[in-house]
Amino acid sequence: MSIAVAPFTGTAAEWDGFVSAQAGWTHFHRYGWREVFAGVFGHECFYLEARDANGVLAGVLPLVRVKSVPFGHYLVSLPFVNYGGPLGTTAAIRALVAWAVERAAADGVKLLELRSRQALPVELPVSHRKITVVLDLPADPDKLMKGFEAKLRSQVRRPAKEGITVRFGPDQVGPFFEVYSRHMRDLGTPTQSRRLFERLVAVFPHTPAHLSGQLGVIDGFSAAARPLVAMAGGCGTVLRAMEPVSRGIDARALGPAMADALGACGCRLADLDGFVTLFAWIVVPRPEMGWVPIQEVVEW
Repeated sequence: MSIAVAPFTGTAAEWDGFVSAQAGWTHFHRYGWREVFAGVFGHECFYLEARDANGVLAGVLPLVRVKSVPFGHYLVSLPFVNYGGPLGTTAAIRALVAWAVERAAADGVKLLELRSRQALPVELPVSHRKITVVLDLPADPDKLMKGFEAKLRSQVRRPAKEGITVRFGPDQVGPFFEVYSRHMRDLGTPTQSRRLFERLVAVFPHTPAHLSGQLGVIDGFSAAARPLVAMAGGCGTVLRAMEPVSRGIDARALGPAMADALGACGCRLADLDGFVTLFAWIVVPRPEMGWVPIQEVVEW
């Protein structure tokens, strides 16, 4: 079957409609991320299409050029996040990857990286150096709470009795960034700009739980050290989330609130590492929260 690869010429709706019907898709495959990478970071973006002889869209590949003095010259799908890579039929994926390989060689690129959630039907080396951490969520929040030991349930309920509240929504960008930037500074890790989060909210205003600032408040004092960042994807069944970290509050109090928020979005799987390359170096299982996630290898 003849497959032609070219820069994508369709609409964002066509791209997103195709992507959401593919196995292994994520929120990061959505077309709006092109505006984020180009508008916030100034990176050159290659959003590619693969069409069959009848002009039918058979595959797509979002690809971004990243150049920096310390790290060099890369073509990545996608940078700063854990997921990307080609989607579509086997023939389309092979054609798209072949285009990317040829472009990387022609441009003298140091590294071509396709951050796929699943194995690709191509003969390229895979590092398997990256894992993600996933956790199944029960449909009923009460079932999650009942699964905790009695001591843990008591520890979870105590902060609520003391007046802690948890807030979610795009209007929490300000509190989110205040706490996030302070915590990343304390870790000695570079902080992404507030403009990034504001652009995310602007580009994806209708995505459920797209940017959920998780902020614990006791007597008006911001007490939770790291908010929850959430991305809905995988046909609405997968949610990317950061690990909550405590500052003056037992972090275990945030677990059920986070699970409730994910469940409200129809999510039945929490990926606790889906944004790790953007926000932190590592996210670890939290058995003390009563959560024992499963580690999965990512096909980078």
